[in-house]
Amino acid sequence: MLGFHMQSVVETRARIPAAIAAIAAMFAFAPTSASALTFVQAIGLFHVVVGLLLAATLIIFATGVGLYIARLNTWPSHRETAIRVMEWAVTMLFVLIILIAIVNFFQRHSTIALTILAFVAIVAVAILIVRVAAQSKKTSAPARPGGTTGRPAR
Repeated sequence: MLGFHMQSVVETRARIPAAIAAIAAMFAFAPTSASALTFVQAIGLFHVVVGLLLAATLIIFATGVGLYIARLNTWPSHRETAIRVMEWAVTMLFVLIILIAIVNFFQRHSTIALTILAFVAIVAVAILIVRVAAQSKKTSAPARPGGTTGRPAR
């Protein structure tokens, strides 16, 4: 019994320098100052994603144009497929341009945009609370004894 206790003490003493070394390494490699992105900077990163999506959309549109030209004098031409591809590409371009406009609005007018966003969030939470309350009211109605007719059982 004494041997087991001594072995436990020796293992604990061996772990202490390793723990101190780990804590010292953590402080040595920790950044000296932490800086978080502001709201405007975080939205600025969105431009990178939208730019990549715009490039992909332009490639899709060019593919649709190439398909349309390649199937010009063929029978059956199946050019409707190329037209659908180009329609989707134009739709995606429109959506991405609207997203860029919204992001630019948030960057230039961040206080107004955040106020509008907060109002929308509060209204959404209020609607959610009302729906949950109405749903719980429907399910918590007590059942009548004796069936649904309201007559006492004979």
